[in-house]
Amino acid sequence: MDYSMTKNAKQALDNSVALARSLNTFQVGTEHLLFGLASIEGSRASRLLAEQGITAGILKDYIVKMGVPNYSSRKAMEYTPRVKNIIAAAADISVQVGTMYIVAEYLLYALLVDSGSQAVAIIKNLCGNNYISLRHRTYKSITGMDYDPNIEQGTSYEQERKMKNKDYSYLYSNWED
Repeated sequence: MDYSMTKNAKQALDNSVALARSLNTFQVGTEHLLFGLASIEGSRASRLLAEQGITAGILKDYIVKMGVPNYSSRKAMEYTPRVKNIIAAAADISVQVGTMYIVAEYLLYALLVDSGSQAVAIIKNLCGNNYISLRHRTYKSITGMDYDPNIEQGTSYEQERKMKNKDYSYLYSNWED
């Protein structure tokens, strides 16, 4: 499905694809999306990541050293199902906050909520407990609230199931209208 996006969100996705291509990987995973978000100079998403010491350069080196697997033998570039769900969750957030287009912070927040992703594993490895601070700060940049009330529970199996079924209501269940 096509979604309306800001220039920064589109650029993050384009940079994700470019990194995956450069690594001869034919699917764009969450680690590539994380790199794409960090690579948009001047965006709130990249600033939030940089505040935790996570930059595009550090991520690229980390991903290359990881030896990211070739997700597919197909030659056409595609997003993994997990990345597609993150993009859909970001679109749902845009509707809930009334912007009607995806911005980079929505992509970052949706990525951070998916605690089982490769990107979150990388973030936790690079900044440890500051992952929680990053998630709170990202939530605040979207909602204005000081902390993410959803984080106290963590992402449960039920929330993972909802993501697979494209039900993203838990992302904003504690947001005020």
